[in-house]
Amino acid sequence: TFLFPSMRRERKFLEYLASLIQYEGLGSLSDYFMDESLALKVKARVGFQNFEGNNFFTLFTIDVNLSSRGFENFDCVLEAIFAFLLLLKSTKLEEHEKRYNEFKEIKEISFKYNKEKVPIENVQDVAVNMKYFDEREVLIGNNLCPEFDGVEMRNLIEQLNETKFN
Repeated sequence: TFLFPSMRRERKFLEYLASLIQYEGLGSLSDYFMDESLALKVKARVGFQNFEGNNFFTLFTIDVNLSSRGFENFDCVLEAIFAFLLLLKSTKLEEHEKRYNEFKEIKEISFKYNKEKVPIENVQDVAVNMKYFDEREVLIGNNLCPEFDGVEMRNLIEQLNETKFN
């Protein structure tokens, strides 16, 4: 678990990084853990509107469902996670921008074609959004992504590579 300042706009950048960490395709962290029989699943998440994220802080969590072999080789699991975070850090910003824009496009399509919520859920979501977003974003909330910001992305990746974690 990594502690970040309270996030609004930047939260989507962290969600993008979480999507890279929990990706299950060839060459991914999950793929490595499965090949080595260390873990069954890798999940990364960004806290929002609860204990994990509020007006004071945002927690970024990486959960790994370890196998019995993973428990026995816990140091290898940690080394792999931090090696992957270093890989994110060494990736060029242009590559992050390309992948982030794909992530953003998927979020936009998902928002556009999302099934209509039950009216009471819409009211609840808008009421919560009024607390966190300006009036132009109340209906959209946190569903859409901001434009790529290389400085902010590099800053978040740097924070994931610091030794400030639980």
